[in-house]
Formats: sequence, structure tokens, C-alpha cells
Amino acid sequence: MRGSRLISAAILILMTVCAWSVSAAHAAAFSEAYGTFADPIKAIDGDRSTYAQSSDPYRGEYFLIIRFPKPSLVRNFKIRYTGAEPKNVITEMGSDAVNWIPYELGEKTAYLRIRIPAKPGEIFKIAEVEANSEEAPAVVFAPTIIEAANIETTAVILNIGFTKPVAVSLNYGLSPVTEEMKNFREYPSYQTFYQIKLLDLIEGLDYYVRVKATSAEGDLFVTEDTAPVHFRLRGTPPLRVISQGVGYVGPLSFSVIVQTNIPSHSVCYFGEQSNFTTILSKPDFDTVHIFEFKDLWPQRLYAYMPVLTDHRGMNLNMGKQHVTTAELNVARGKRVIAGTFTQLREPAWQGGAELVGDTVLQRVTNGNLGYFKGMAHSGDLSRSDQYAVIDLGREFTLDGHTTVWRALAYPYYYEVYTSLDNTSWEKQIVMTEERIAEGLSTRSGDGDPLRITGSPFQEGVKARYVKLLIPAGTKMARRHRTWTNVDLAEIMIFPGGTYDEIKQIAKEIWRP
Repeated sequence: MRGSRLISAAILILMTVCAWSVSAAHAAAFSEAYGTFADPIKAIDGDRSTYAQSSDPYRGEYFLIIRFPKPSLVRNFKIRYTGAEPKNVITEMGSDAVNWIPYELGEKTAYLRIRIPAKPGEIFKIAEVEANSEEAPAVVFAPTIIEAANIETTAVILNIGFTKPVAVSLNYGLSPVTEEMKNFREYPSYQTFYQIKLLDLIEGLDYYVRVKATSAEGDLFVTEDTAPVHFRLRGTPPLRVISQGVGYVGPLSFSVIVQTNIPSHSVCYFGEQSNFTTILSKPDFDTVHIFEFKDLWPQRLYAYMPVLTDHRGMNLNMGKQHVTTAELNVARGKRVIAGTFTQLREPAWQGGAELVGDTVLQRVTNGNLGYFKGMAHSGDLSRSDQYAVIDLGREFTLDGHTTVWRALAYPYYYEVYTSLDNTSWEKQIVMTEERIAEGLSTRSGDGDPLRITGSPFQEGVKARYVKLLIPAGTKMARRHRTWTNVDLAEIMIFPGGTYDEIKQIAKEIWRP
């Protein structure tokens, strides 16, 4: 009898130890529990005498979420109740406690969720959630696939896969530079594979996609900026301009060149100022369109507007643009036969000692407007007249003139004379301070050339010689009060007459 009691006691002790061991193993399986059950931790504490009791339902059901310390492979799973057991129980698993899939034995998970439909008067008590599990082997976080598939004319499917469930965001656009990608999408559901369809893309164009993926454990993957996903949509891209600009500008003509990405035919509206009076047509389909506008007048503003059409009838209007034809300056390169602009303001170390006298005087017609190589320094304006006489080489009908000065040293008054023989002179133009102010052109700095658009010559006047005269004592703009000299860069003389005469002059003297 005594031996039987000892055996029974030993068996009881062994059962207690085994039960404790099993409960301890269960308790160690989970690290956290929460949901619509009161005292949810009691459902995973390893003690079946305690329980978590259903409390306030959420959207018509009770739920309990349990977290493993680390992602685990669940080998066995059981729910023990105290009292009534529910008829319907839904068990789910997930990697982030947000996105759930049906529970499957042996699959890797970080969370388990128990869902029980709630009915009035029903109370459920979960005594213990038991699971035999093992920590899932570590998975190297890496993409398994990132590719563009099923490329269409305006849509594409992106296949994106990773070794771990990830949330994904996309930047995409027509530029490989991330900052210039104008489209963004975000997919917060943690999945190992996404199939994303991008719609409403532009036919025939190249697109670039940058992928950013984040796992629940905080792993991060970002497509390198130097290697975004690239694909080209099917079909013909939209008509667009690759380059456009003015080819050349002369006094009587200019050209415009437009290059497009696909062949198109074109028309170009054209006219003086902003009024279109002419249409040039290029009916042949091409990617390079050259428009030449001829029989124009010098130094006038013209407007043009190319309109391109591709084979689908899609139009591209480039908008109104303007060009001013070149000046026809009959004084350029002509000899200055007399004058007082024979000095240089700059010192010897800036090249001032290299040029003297007549060489400096020729600067006023050499076409160079630069300070060091284009300007001629006058004599003392406070003591004597300052002047320059130009021989145009032959007789011209004159129309207008322009002078260019240093912005820190120019006169507030000057006169222009003409002569046929360099002996008898006739005053043609008086540029007063008010008139000079009207003709001033904007400049970017005090040391830059200052252009004065002068008054025209008397109608029909003919001359071979032109003289610019600044009377002694004329007021002037000056940088320092001690300055009594002005700096002249250029005298421009523009011809008049009939268009045939202008055309002949251009043929004789024009050079870019």
C-alpha cells in the first residue's frame, strides 16, 4: 500500500513538472497580445486557470492579435477556452499586423489573429493559445524581380518581387533623374510580389521608374539613380521640337531651322512687326524644317510662327517669335580721315602705349565695341571741339545713324554734318540732351557700351563724307569730375534710297 502511494505521488509530481514545462514552452512562444479581450496577456501566459475575456466588439466581432518575438514557422496551433467555445473562429497570419492572409500550418509569420463573431449575450474566455513553433531561418532581403512587362502604347505592367513582404513606392516619369520624375504611387500593403499597372502614359515615349521598398523589419531597398527601370512604350511618340533657332540673320534676309523628333510637314506664318501677311509651306514630311525669309528691309522687326503637323494630324504650334534683321552700316570698315579721337584712356600696362594717333582713330568704324580694343579717347572737350570725319568711299543716299559710347564718358550734345567733297559741309542732325536721352539703349554696366539711336538724316540727302562734331564746352557724363574727355566706340551710318539701291549696297558691303 505504501509503495503504491509513493508511485502515485511520483507520477503526480512528474505530471506537474511536464505540465509546467509545456506551459513554459507555450509562454515563450509569444511576446505580446492585444485586441478586444480584457487582460489579453492572460491568453499567452501559460496558465490555463487564467483567461482573457471578450470585451467591447469591433465591427461586429472580437479579435485577439498575438505577436511572436521573431518571425516563426508555426508547427501546431490550438486555442483553449474556459466555458463556452465559439462556433465560428477565423484564424489569420501576417507579417505586419495590418495585412492578413488565412493561417496555414508551417508557414512563416510574425503575427496571429483570432477573430470571433460577436453576438448579444455571448461571452468568450480564451484560457490559452498554444503553439509549437520555431524561429524562421533568416532570409536575405533582396529583390527577386523588378521588370516592365506587357508594354503597350499607353500602359505597362510592372512586376516587383522581394524575398520578404514589403511596402512599395514608385517614382516614375520621362527623366531618369529622380527629382524630375513627376509621378508618384504608394502601395503600403506588405506583400512579396506586386503586379502594378501604370495607365495613361504617353505613346512611344521612354519612361523611367525608381522603386523604393521597405520590409516590416525595416530593411530598405532603393533603385539606384544610375539604373532606374527603363521601358519604351509602343507606338509613335508625340510630335515635339528637338531644337529650333535662327540659322542666320542678314540685313535683307534670315532663316529659321526647326528639328523635330518624328517626320512632319509644316507651315510658317510670317510678317513685319506682329502682323502675319505671308505663309510659307513645307508639304513634305521631314524632321528638319528650314524656312528662309528674303527681300526684307534692314534693321526691322519681323515675326514668324511655325506650325508642324505629323502623320496623325496632331499639330504643334511653336508660338509667335521675333527677329530683327541686321544693320546695313555703310561706315563700317571705312577710313576715318580726320579727327581728335586719337588717344587711349587705358594705361600702358593695359595696352595703351601700343596704339597712338591714326590707329586709335580708326577704332570708331572697325565694328569692335569693346572697351580695350574698340574705344577711342577724345581730346580735352573743355578746351576745343572734338570731331571725326569718315570717308564712305562713294556717294550714298543716307537714312539714319547710331553712335556708341562708353557709358561713363559720353556727350549730352553732338551734331552730324554731311559733304560730297570734304570741303562744303551741311548740318544734318542736332542731337540734344533730350534727344540723346530718348535714343539711349539699356546697358548692363557702367563700363559697357552705350548705344544712342540717332535722329534720321534729311530725306533724300546724298553724301560721301560724314562728320560728327562735339562743340567745345559741351556737357558730358563723367565718372570723375576731373574728366574732360569722351570715349567713342562706333559711328554707324545707314543708307536710304529705293529697295533696289539698298539691295545693291547689301551685295557690295554686307558681311556678318
